[in-house]
Amino acid sequence: MSAGRVIITDTEARRIAAISALMQSDQDGEALAAARKLVAALDRHGLRIAEVLMRALAPSPRMTLSYAEHQRQAAELFAAMAMAPDCWTEKEHKFVGDMRTVREPSEAQLAWLAALLEAVADREAAC
Repeated sequence: MSAGRVIITDTEARRIAAISALMQSDQDGEALAAARKLVAALDRHGLRIAEVLMRALAPSPRMTLSYAEHQRQAAELFAAMAMAPDCWTEKEHKFVGDMRTVREPSEAQLAWLAALLEAVADREAAC
């Protein structure tokens, strides 16, 4: 698999997932045929089973973000929001305040925190 992210359509992803599910069939012939179809489908996108599994099973960078790091990010964002409070929604203010005390944030919380951090300059310029 290349270093970049391979983009496939939702339809193709569903098809590949359905083929993968057939690999768990109790019928050896069906499971083998599914495995070969899966290899062919992935080959069309320049992918290999082992690489797909490694990416799927490896922790994401955000999931491994340390408590201290997400605390630092929340504090940085909190300070930026205090400088231009009208540039942020009430929901965003509450979220960032809450994130300063959350010990184990979810993937979605970390993603939102990262998105808000990326938006600081744009928000400040717009206000």
